[in-house]
Amino acid sequence: MLVIYEGIPRLMPSDVAKSPAQCTKTSPGVSQAVVSSLALPDPAASMLGRWLEVVAAVPHALAIEGDGVRFTFAEADALSDIVAKNTRHAVPDDGQPLGAMMGHDASAVIVAIAMLKIGRPLVMLDPHLPAERLRTIVNLVGMSSAVVARQHAGAAAQLDDCLTNVVAYDSLVSFKAAEHARDEVDSSLELELERGRAARGQDIFTIVFTSGSTGAPKGVSTTQDVVLSDVVTFHERLGFDVQDRVLMTLPLGYSAGTCALWAALLNGASVWCLDSRDKGVAAVVSYIRKNSLSVILCTPHLMRAIASGMPPLASLPSVRVAATVGEAVHGRDLRAIREHLGATAVLANWAGSSETGMIALHTITGDEAIPDCSLPAGQVVDLKVVTLVGEDGSPVKQGEVGSVVVTSDYTSTGYWGNEAQTAERFSVDVNGVRVYRLGDRGRFDGRGHLTLLGRADAAVKIRGYLVEPSETEAALLSLDTVEEAAVMANNHDGVSRLVAYVVPSAGLIPPSNAALRKELRGRLPEYMVPSEILQLGALPRTERGKVDRRSLPAVPARHRQLGLSAQEAEIAAIWEKLLALPFVNKDDDFLALGADSLSVEELLAVVEDRYRLSLRSTDLMNNPTLEQFARLIAGNAEASPSHPDVVHLSAGGGNEPLFCFAGAGALGLQFRPLARHFPERDVYAFQAHGLEERAMPDRTVTDHARRYLEFIRTTKPHGPYLLAGHSFGGLVALEVAHLLAEAGEEVELVALIDTYLPGTEEAAADDTPASDAHGVPTAPHRSTERLLFGLKDFGRHARSYLLGLTTFRGELQFQAFFDFTLRVARKYRVRPYAGRVLLVHAEDNPDGPDQWSASLASAVEFERVAALHEPILREPYATELARHLRKSITAGRAQ
Repeated sequence: MLVIYEGIPRLMPSDVAKSPAQCTKTSPGVSQAVVSSLALPDPAASMLGRWLEVVAAVPHALAIEGDGVRFTFAEADALSDIVAKNTRHAVPDDGQPLGAMMGHDASAVIVAIAMLKIGRPLVMLDPHLPAERLRTIVNLVGMSSAVVARQHAGAAAQLDDCLTNVVAYDSLVSFKAAEHARDEVDSSLELELERGRAARGQDIFTIVFTSGSTGAPKGVSTTQDVVLSDVVTFHERLGFDVQDRVLMTLPLGYSAGTCALWAALLNGASVWCLDSRDKGVAAVVSYIRKNSLSVILCTPHLMRAIASGMPPLASLPSVRVAATVGEAVHGRDLRAIREHLGATAVLANWAGSSETGMIALHTITGDEAIPDCSLPAGQVVDLKVVTLVGEDGSPVKQGEVGSVVVTSDYTSTGYWGNEAQTAERFSVDVNGVRVYRLGDRGRFDGRGHLTLLGRADAAVKIRGYLVEPSETEAALLSLDTVEEAAVMANNHDGVSRLVAYVVPSAGLIPPSNAALRKELRGRLPEYMVPSEILQLGALPRTERGKVDRRSLPAVPARHRQLGLSAQEAEIAAIWEKLLALPFVNKDDDFLALGADSLSVEELLAVVEDRYRLSLRSTDLMNNPTLEQFARLIAGNAEASPSHPDVVHLSAGGGNEPLFCFAGAGALGLQFRPLARHFPERDVYAFQAHGLEERAMPDRTVTDHARRYLEFIRTTKPHGPYLLAGHSFGGLVALEVAHLLAEAGEEVELVALIDTYLPGTEEAAADDTPASDAHGVPTAPHRSTERLLFGLKDFGRHARSYLLGLTTFRGELQFQAFFDFTLRVARKYRVRPYAGRVLLVHAEDNPDGPDQWSASLASAVEFERVAALHEPILREPYATELARHLRKSITAGRAQ
């Protein structure tokens, strides 16, 4: 039964021909008994002809679902007839392409079918695009008419200077029941839609636009043959048929979306439309499970998000195929999603372009191992021939890298309205078959599998070696600590270098740049290791989910400087080895080069062994550059005479200083990334007494506070004071605030950075020792620490009882202080504090404002950062943390 709701015919869920349980695959070949296979080549083949075959074969099977609206094939055919006829009357017959600005829903699919029947090229206008981008597309195509959904009327109105004839979708839809729809289409329909019925494979169905991520967008004239060839491939290689329910998240205005939509419909499968850009990943997972969808088609980025967003034991038992498209996919990503699928589910990725459709497909069955690398594009599909050619245009040998050339009658005819660009890439061979030069480089392995190595213009010579940045990307993605990576070649003053952009893996401590470089040197030749690495919270992406390389931030070039003294050259060699760098200059800062706490300790240990000079981290902070540190060594200088437990991170002056308190077993150096965001003020960081020299540790939180307060009052005798503490340091900051308030001083703000309330199980793990800053999985480690005191494991923790009597080497000292401080924290009870407090929590901290309400006044601000406990102080999260802190300081002064 079809009913009218807000002017749109809707099929009620009770009328769906198949229940969710019926959507799973039964046996191969079932679809052939219901919908005959499409055979190509066939000069008479057309998309509309195939659509009508499917409608006739399975009229009552579900075809489309989106936002609760469902249509069978017969209903979709009837409604699209009406939309086609009414559109034909509403737009001038000027032969121009027709636009459609719709939602990602059932009505958008109806419009696409209707445009097929009208027989004029369709241009899907994605409402997620900026108005200027849409205006560029409209002007390039030269169209003036578009069908627009009600919710996007405002976006269309911004294009009224070029899109002069806007037709509301609601006005095209009949308000009568679908069973009467055929009666409403008068006998003139056949004549009015004659152009659509006469169209064949060589005719243009749609114009899709390249992403423009590497240049200006181009309108690709997509013929019906290109679409039909993909329909055949999806049936023959992935088994698409009438039983499948296909998740449609790929935008309909792009090549992959067009491919997925018609590959499903023209094989008799149903499409289930949900836009992850609007609904989010959680909604996608729920949609798959609720409707028992059998096929997932999406980008690797979304597939990765689906896997990471699901609980460990959650499953998607209805899914039989999970396939990605758009960019390279790593084996790790497929292993992550496989954990949530059935044992027989097939994993796949396909490669192609807007100009060619699919050219290669790689599948992995349930019993096949998934390689620990970026997956190849796979086997070249039928109806396409791929040749790899060298610079002279002749084919290269197997295993050699060459430029990808696609020969097939099933490719685009060129770029709409741009003969010059078409001539650059498209041609015909001696047999009259179309030839397209993809612009990518690739190679074939011994099994005939194609691997794409990125754009031909992305390859670069580094020190005389030709380097494919995609291979360095693959090596980065093979590291557990890296979630996403993009590598680009950068040329500065005629010198080429590789720059890597890295997103750290969720659930693991972000690696330092030095650690990443060391890992890469064990996997790649020296010339393929990036000279610069920039860690980001996320890679910028285009509207279709690809990495937007043009939006990646610029990284200043480093050049080797001459003129190092003998002592500087000797120290430079040590730094280069510890940080895995090709060179170090006189004015380079050790920490700014990508060092972490472990690197600092390794450096100090080398200095002690080689020069018999015992230094603390404060000495490195006071002499951070190569020139200064070498001078310190050469002069055999004494350790800094400043307070042994204080690190002066920033010398801004002129504003109230920021006093920071480190967590258990942590160096004050951990606040360095945060301090860089406050150049206008002095920033001091306190660490545990005795951490870097033999001294009896403070045995209570109050003892810590009183010791630090002496330095604070010496540095700044009177308020207002700004205090910030990470983890256990937050408890110390609160206690310092109490002592200052009792002395009649003003405390402007106390920032508690991922501090746990003591007395809870979580409090036992409220800090992570310095050694955990190097890629150790956090969750298992923290679970162990939460059992620390219950297990009474004095064998493992005996060192913490010897602090002050002796010192331990390297990480053992940090671990001992970590264990000792946990006992101190568990004995502490927070006193109610009436001043302003900013709570900033990492994503796994359960102690929100409600839990702190008994200890803090109502003047509490709360922020959450999508980071883990230790990384919250490191970039890229330190930038967000600094923003919250600065905002709170500013807001307090405005009151």
